[in-house]
Amino acid sequence: MGPAPGAQGYGAVATGGTTVFHVTNLNASGTGSFSDAISVSGRRVVFDVAGTITLTSEPAISNNTTIDGTTAPSPGITITGQPVSTSNRSNIIIRNIRFRESITGPSGKCSLQGSACDTIMVDHCSIEWGRWDCLEFTGSSHDITVQYCMIGHGLDPQYFGCLIDAGDRISLHHNLWIDDNNRNPKLKGNCQYINNVVYNWGSAGGLQGGHSSAPWKSDVLNNYFIKGPSSGNDNWSLDCTANDQWFASGNFLDLDKNGSVNGTLIATAQYNTLGVTLLTALQHSPADAVTVDSASTAVSQAASGSYGCQPLDAFDVGLVNYLKSYGTQGMIGGNPSVSAPAAPTGLAATSGNAQVSLTWTASASASSYNVKRATTSGGPYTNIATGVTATSYVNTGLTNGTTYYFVVSAVNIAGESANSAQASAKPVAPSGPVVYQSESGTWDAAGVSETTNAGWTGTGYVNPGNAIGAFSEVTVNVATAGSYSIDFRFANGTTTNRPADLRINGTVVQSAVAFNGTVAWTTWSDVIVTKTLNAGNNTIRLTATTANGCANLDKVTVQ
Repeated sequence: MGPAPGAQGYGAVATGGTTVFHVTNLNASGTGSFSDAISVSGRRVVFDVAGTITLTSEPAISNNTTIDGTTAPSPGITITGQPVSTSNRSNIIIRNIRFRESITGPSGKCSLQGSACDTIMVDHCSIEWGRWDCLEFTGSSHDITVQYCMIGHGLDPQYFGCLIDAGDRISLHHNLWIDDNNRNPKLKGNCQYINNVVYNWGSAGGLQGGHSSAPWKSDVLNNYFIKGPSSGNDNWSLDCTANDQWFASGNFLDLDKNGSVNGTLIATAQYNTLGVTLLTALQHSPADAVTVDSASTAVSQAASGSYGCQPLDAFDVGLVNYLKSYGTQGMIGGNPSVSAPAAPTGLAATSGNAQVSLTWTASASASSYNVKRATTSGGPYTNIATGVTATSYVNTGLTNGTTYYFVVSAVNIAGESANSAQASAKPVAPSGPVVYQSESGTWDAAGVSETTNAGWTGTGYVNPGNAIGAFSEVTVNVATAGSYSIDFRFANGTTTNRPADLRINGTVVQSAVAFNGTVAWTTWSDVIVTKTLNAGNNTIRLTATTANGCANLDKVTVQ
């Protein structure tokens, strides 16, 4: 098997294993376990299960191994309780795994660590909760890549990110280093440090030099250092000496903690203050070159959740949200919960027109909630919303007169709770007119929702684009099929008709409906038509037939 797809940097030469071995359970050891899977050289480890594997001893990954977490069902694989080792091993590919030693592990260890190891590719992993460092490569380790990873929230006693000690040909690129007191990383090696985002270093500082008696040469390119609430100083880098020899370019620093990314380019004088020796040319050129993005692009990628084990779990979503606060949120220390939350209680369902409103009581230690629905009592249930952070949810687009059954579960980094007690409700259409605000519907890409011209109702109105094909659409719901009055409230501040085809459920039911000029954009008028609607949901769309586009649409009333 060849290198991991998308692999770049010095570790991209790793080819891993080829003999497929299935992890079939979440046990700490034994047949079909993760520890069993990595105990034999030459394997490509795939996962038939998802969830948390709690280790009771430290396993070592065998030579010539691929650990492919992309094969696990959602939400993926988390390995906790103990470190995982690559020491004295070679040719390893690790993709899409969460390594979290946790407070139950040894105090002098790291979540993922290796000494005297080589030819290793670590891609899209979350490497967190280490008790010494989260990640470590020491003892003349070489030809290693760590890319698109999230490294952070180190635990007691050190709260550190990563130690590179006497490393050679090490590529650290496109990673998020977050909530570590220091060592983001400690760069004691010949390294590529490219497109990393360092957020909320602690009282010690951010990127640490090797402060070594031996010289180390690194390319430090297009990284972004952003101070956070735990950053007690401006030490974006520290502990550097003249033996830290860097080719440095395109790095940005944001120290104002003002909730936005507005850093400035780090100047030559600032590197001189650190004491590093600045080099005039790139030092590294691996066969699989690292794509060098701008520093701001790296921040955008990290903030979008592209770094770390995919899909992000609740804890990693929380870290990304810290980053996106750009200086106002984050924490160093604190030991995350390792127990799944209790099921939510007090679930209540209230009927509305084509919708059901749900509320429930918060579950202790929950980070978010999953809302599930069925059409028969007792299920089977289907997820209709995941990652809900409030203790309420409105399920819209339902069919009036149909009974729906709901449960809610709580989620945190340790997993998902049991379902809550069931609640049911039957959406009911009101007997009088029903108003649908245009700004709650959809419209063409050139259109906008506005509040500029007075006289609108709801929260605004829709101003479609000025072109043939511009449109405004709402979805309405009626209890029974039949003939209904449809009232369009509009403004056309010209003296020229702006006709539109009326489509219901995708079919033109009336061509070129006239929307004559109202002279002023603050003068609102009505066009009323009578049309047949189906029971349940119906889409009603007005599509412009001239280059002037549609009139401004405020609301649609159906009765």
